[in-house]
Amino acid sequence: MSWKRSSIVAIIVVLSMIPTTIPTEASPIKDYKYSYKVMHGIVQVLKTEEDLHVFEAIEWAQSVPQAEAMDLYLEKLEPRIDGRDLRFTVREVFGINLQAVSDLEAGKQVKEYPDYIKDALGQEDLLSLSKSEVMDLYVEALQGELSGPEIRTLINDIFGINLDGISRLEKSGISLFSKEQWIMQGERDLFAVYTGLNDVDVYIKPTAYFTEQTGMEQLPEELQQLLEEVGYWYNEDLGEYYYEHPDGESVPDAFKGQTLGTLAQYIQQEYLDLLQ
Repeated sequence: MSWKRSSIVAIIVVLSMIPTTIPTEASPIKDYKYSYKVMHGIVQVLKTEEDLHVFEAIEWAQSVPQAEAMDLYLEKLEPRIDGRDLRFTVREVFGINLQAVSDLEAGKQVKEYPDYIKDALGQEDLLSLSKSEVMDLYVEALQGELSGPEIRTLINDIFGINLDGISRLEKSGISLFSKEQWIMQGERDLFAVYTGLNDVDVYIKPTAYFTEQTGMEQLPEELQQLLEEVGYWYNEDLGEYYYEHPDGESVPDAFKGQTLGTLAQYIQQEYLDLLQ
């Protein structure tokens, strides 16, 4: 057997061990971070571009931020990608179902799409279309030639999901339930952020893991004060710290970032040991 052929066999053997399903809270991550198809695609790209051995490529894929993993897998799909490719990639890398968001008409309340989307499609009335349809038309108009950052900007502008922000907060200790699904969730997350169907309101509560480790069933007083400074108040009906946009609009990205940043910084300062 030639060296080249034996290398191919080794790749197939190693990748055959990669699970084919996305790990969930009920089925925690064990060995591999992503599905077989995504890991296989990333490994192929890394072997070609970085001249890595298959085991080194798998280790790299396991360690890079989700946004970088997304970019690597999309390289495998080039030279041309479509909206369905993007939704598949986001679901496999981030565990977020964009099609479900579109079907529910959930996410960011869009009164008008940005000019770059309208200009590319050559039409003004896009609000009668589903979010997935707008994505498909835009990607088709650009013949699938978009960079990873451009794709993530597009997804945020259409669906109200900031993938770059989510990637940066990976393993931060924060769970996020939004658009009727878990956007971020880990076994050792300490606090959970819940938003309504259209991101108009949000509330924050401790996770079961935090309560188990600390005995506290409510947010720590210091964190309560920090959230009050951001604009939250204690909602007695929910029994949680809560915020609602005063004009009934989707909470802006800046406020989301401030909320998640406050939680992440507090966890780093006070409860970093619980993430280990």
